[in-house]
Amino acid sequence: MADTLTLKGVDVVTNHTGTEMQLKRGKKAGSTAFPKWWDRRGQVQYVDCTIFRVDIGTAFVRLVIPCGRAATLDIRHDGAGNFTFGPAMTGPERAAVFPDDSSAPAQLIHEYQFPKISGGAVLKRTPGTLPTANTSLGTASVAGPATADVGDDKVYNVTITGDASNLAYAWTIPGGGGVIPGATNTASATVTWAAAGSRTAQCVVTSTDPALTGPTSATGTKSVTVSTP
Repeated sequence: MADTLTLKGVDVVTNHTGTEMQLKRGKKAGSTAFPKWWDRRGQVQYVDCTIFRVDIGTAFVRLVIPCGRAATLDIRHDGAGNFTFGPAMTGPERAAVFPDDSSAPAQLIHEYQFPKISGGAVLKRTPGTLPTANTSLGTASVAGPATADVGDDKVYNVTITGDASNLAYAWTIPGGGGVIPGATNTASATVTWAAAGSRTAQCVVTSTDPALTGPTSATGTKSVTVSTP
């Protein structure tokens, strides 16, 4: 979804069409002291800014705008952490996007330089990356036939309860009694059962998702009773 609004002064919002951009009211006449991220000259300096907490779908970020009482600024958010400004653009010289939990200049994600300093159209710098939602692997489970005869080919599938991506699969038959004649690195595998008894089809699922939290692997098993035909 997209969200638009017009900022007037430091804390007056009009023409607001959505809910993604929410004004954070500061203690000093509606503005908030925020560390200056440009022209810092080796020391921490603070400037009065208007700050919006913005839902980008996967996480929250802060849109930070050094504003004055005479400011008028049209702002549009595309729903994914990118902003456009204008046509009303009076007062501010720049805006920045920071993580929701950081004000450190080194954590700057985007900076937008307005025509006063860009000399033309709005200039966007991207020194950082937008945050993504944390994912998890959860637990793994194997579905498929619980009974088979010796010589049968049976198909088994593994699923996880989490939402992690970049998954890898490794099928095995612990204890033997069966073989996997085809691929062992996909979400499903065909097992040829070769010996009667209590057998197990097993798959270890691993993830290299960069947003993954918690365990990086999960093991699913399926108990199978194999009979002599």
